[in-house]
Amino acid sequence: WECADIKMPCSGTHVRNTQEIGTITLKRKNIGKGKERIEILLV
Repeated sequence: WECADIKMPCSGTHVRNTQEIGTITLKRKNIGKGKERIEILLV
């Protein structure tokens, strides 16, 4: 991804088809005023 002048190369695992991953669960947590955390669980 890219934000302003900062570029972050992808460091994730790539799959040919999303069926290879299985179930994906997303959780949103409030960790403080104006801050949130998103957790991704691959089952």
